[in-house]
Amino acid sequence: AANLAGEVGSENWYLNQTSIGEQLFNAGHYAQAAHIFTDILTGLGTTASYNRCLTLDRLARCFSEQGQTEQAATYCQLGLETAQQLEQNKDVQRQTGLLYTDLADVLTDMGHYADAQAAYEQSLAIAQELGDSRGER
Repeated sequence: AANLAGEVGSENWYLNQTSIGEQLFNAGHYAQAAHIFTDILTGLGTTASYNRCLTLDRLARCFSEQGQTEQAATYCQLGLETAQQLEQNKDVQRQTGLLYTDLADVLTDMGHYADAQAAYEQSLAIAQELGDSRGER
């Protein structure tokens, strides 16, 4: 199904769909955004990729905002598993740090403080390794 947005699974399609999902998320339409990101995930297929990793994190945030912490934690974990399969460049490492931070936030919401602390420490270690002071709290 070729259209102006590009072939499903293509970079153009991914960027267009992600933009729509982000706009919905930023407007507070978390369920609709989650629907878009789920479609993106399906379109990307199951192969580990940076875009898949980003999309899993976006889904985690959608569920977190809706108070669906179990689902949010699952998507964070999937994102982290995906990131581990990728070449460990700065972008992937930075995204891994963000996933750990999002996971820590979700675990805190769930009352799993020891696990949350461990996730925050992972995130901090990555930030320090990247020399990224923004990731430090």
